[in-house]
Amino acid sequence: MAKIIMALGRGVGPWYDPAKPEKKEPEYYEICLGPLVGEFSLEQVTIWTAAHDSLEEHSEHRFTRASLERLAREKYKITNPGPSVGEEPPATHGPPRLDPARPVEPTAPPTPPPNTLGGRAIP
Repeated sequence: MAKIIMALGRGVGPWYDPAKPEKKEPEYYEICLGPLVGEFSLEQVTIWTAAHDSLEEHSEHRFTRASLERLAREKYKITNPGPSVGEEPPATHGPPRLDPARPVEPTAPPTPPPNTLGGRAIP
């Protein structure tokens, strides 16, 4: 079976340090995957965005690492996308990163005690 690239997660957007209001560039960009949040550089988030492109290749299950690197160079003008395509920065907040070698067991949300609404007692 061929290895394909699939962009996962939801872009949360840029994060600006409130202690540095004069700084115009964000400190990093956040992407979340379930309860996990990762911090990414502009180049990394641009490559993640590029992984959403090329619908034809995605629909035919032939969007590979080479496709992503080509797209990043040609459309997004990133001269050397290779290192960012292979990087996985550690999550800096939220639960620990998922281990791809270990399947994730779904869990049910905690049940609030009876006679409560979101943890607050109902009179």
